[in-house]
Amino acid sequence: MSAIKKKKRSTPTFGSYIHKVLQQVAPKQQTGVTISGKTIQLLHMLLSDLEKRIADKTFSLTAFDKKNTLGEKHVKTAVSIVLPPELAGHASREMSKAMAKYTAA
Repeated sequence: MSAIKKKKRSTPTFGSYIHKVLQQVAPKQQTGVTISGKTIQLLHMLLSDLEKRIADKTFSLTAFDKKNTLGEKHVKTAVSIVLPPELAGHASREMSKAMAKYTAA
């Protein structure tokens, strides 16, 4: 019998998004700024941790409200609890824009 090899699933990373944001903030042609692989790994770990914290807080708020469905209100509240005030304000505005775009489509 031959052994069947299973394909290893790749875990999604934020690497491509980090590069896109870096190009928006500091285009390489103008500044010559690049980012190392170790820095991308560090930012990936930071973003994964932040995502986990927001998700955990969102789930706990949903359970506190005795609801079975996550809502926009739960996510906004979780973001405002987890993030510092200025960053939470930016995130909330971007989330509102994304929700408006989603409901319009």
